[in-house]
Amino acid sequence: TNWGVKFFADALISFSKYKLPVWKQQELFVSQCMRARADSGSWAEHSRNLDSLDLLVLGKLKEEISSYRRDHGDRGISILDLGCGEGRCVDWLKSAFADASVYGIDPVAPSGHPTIRRGSAYEIDFPDRTFDIVFCYIVLQHVSDLGRVFAEIRRVLKPGGKFVLADRNRISLRGLLKPWHELKGRWIYSWDAPFLERWYSPGEWRRLFRREGFDVQSQSSFISPGD
Repeated sequence: TNWGVKFFADALISFSKYKLPVWKQQELFVSQCMRARADSGSWAEHSRNLDSLDLLVLGKLKEEISSYRRDHGDRGISILDLGCGEGRCVDWLKSAFADASVYGIDPVAPSGHPTIRRGSAYEIDFPDRTFDIVFCYIVLQHVSDLGRVFAEIRRVLKPGGKFVLADRNRISLRGLLKPWHELKGRWIYSWDAPFLERWYSPGEWRRLFRREGFDVQSQSSFISPGD
């Protein structure tokens, strides 16, 4: 079975019946790929545990959160992990910042987790100005309408809040090998899927942030094993 074609057909049928917008079609396709484990479950398995690259990223996140707290009175803060998967980073953040309110949101959120909700980067299920920090790790590569997502992030951030993004770099060994993995069926989306992840370079991210009204304060690069 070609899962990519099947999910695309399902999205088209839903669009025809329910008049779904394009962003919703894309979200349904991605969610179904995740639920069906179109990559044989390798990402779901990886997302349960932190690896060496995750810890590097989270170390940088900890620095950013600590800096924010120093600038805002070192008080308890609210943090959202947007696209949290199985919740490995949510649990890490709760351990690192015991006095913080930490939540996660994901289209295929695990059941039974007390602070993770099922939801979407396109429609974040929290009120305006809820969070001091929004963290997004290897998520926006799965999004087609970045403008809508950035607007939602701005909506749920408090005035002066901080958005911390960590994502893949297309100018890397893994970025160069990605089309080959897709062709070989070793990726969550097949090479002929109607939607493929889009990776951005550091310069492209800076331009996207500024275009969407964010002030870029710092930027770092990390190299994982194999890159």
